[in-house]
Amino acid sequence: MAYYIGMQLQDDGISALVINYAEIEYAIYLMPKDENELRKTYAIDKQKQLYIQGLRQLVADDTANNNGIEPQWKLSQIKRLNKVIDSIHQLITDNFSLRRAQYFQSNYYEYY
Repeated sequence: MAYYIGMQLQDDGISALVINYAEIEYAIYLMPKDENELRKTYAIDKQKQLYIQGLRQLVADDTANNNGIEPQWKLSQIKRLNKVIDSIHQLITDNFSLRRAQYFQSNYYEYY
């Protein structure tokens, strides 16, 4: 079972990990019913790599352009959030978990 971890950059520069248990339960509920995604057993390495790269770029861009973070703390902020991304990278093991991570990001991450 994978846990889906969301990431948000807040105005005060503090990263918040959001573990949405309802989302986890819903994903578990979907898992056996979404046979089409479970049948997709091809390698997702390139898709996963691009997704993780996109998250890292998003963190770098958001942190660099966040005036609420003191310049001397921006590098440590990026390092902390990259550790979260490393965890997400390990949790994505198949097509289903990749799609659920993408869904979580598109529905719960705010880009403003």
